[in-house]
Amino acid sequence: MAMKVKDEINEIIDEYGEKLEHAAKRSTKVVSGILTIALLVMVLLVTDWLFKVYTQLQPYVEYKIYIYAGEIFLIGALAIEQISRGLGEMGEAIGGAGVGGAFRGIARIVGYGVLLSVLASVFNVSPVAALTLGSFMGLVAGFALQKVLGNAVAGMFIIFSRPFCIGDKVKLLGKYEGTVKDITVMYTILDTGDKLVYVPSSKVVGDVFEKAYPKICGEKSSN
Repeated sequence: MAMKVKDEINEIIDEYGEKLEHAAKRSTKVVSGILTIALLVMVLLVTDWLFKVYTQLQPYVEYKIYIYAGEIFLIGALAIEQISRGLGEMGEAIGGAGVGGAFRGIARIVGYGVLLSVLASVFNVSPVAALTLGSFMGLVAGFALQKVLGNAVAGMFIIFSRPFCIGDKVKLLGKYEGTVKDITVMYTILDTGDKLVYVPSSKVVGDVFEKAYPKICGEKSSN
């Protein structure tokens, strides 16, 4: 029995090792986003240098702030999209579409919050207003991240403790009854016969559930 449990744990570790390796291969968009931010810094420095060196641009110096803002917004938005898509693909490789979508959404919330705060400072908006905007975006992202991490931890608990397995007939939350089709980090997926029900992992861990028969995962039926 102990060897069987050890083998199952090793299989799970190997599976998630492969997922992490796959996620690392999808990190190119995140790297591209970081390089795009570096490009933005270079563009801003070059723009500032051009206005200092070329006297022909002096009549347009009052528009420099708008040029800065345009560069920051366009290139910054591109960097945010690259990073958020990259994090989304990495999350999807690790924990499925639910994790990927959550990572993507959180990255965009944080990214655009920072971008708007930077634009506010460029236009000399009150530092308090810029700080409040950034704090609000951080609060929203933190709340979303808390729910994602809560589900992720609960999902890992289900995967390793294995209270039920794929193929088991269970009743979750007292109302969702069906066959376990898949167990991901974010959700337990039930096939009720006419539809698929995605039950959040944190809900499963925090509630009583029923199994159709008392069989331990990996143990063959005595019938």
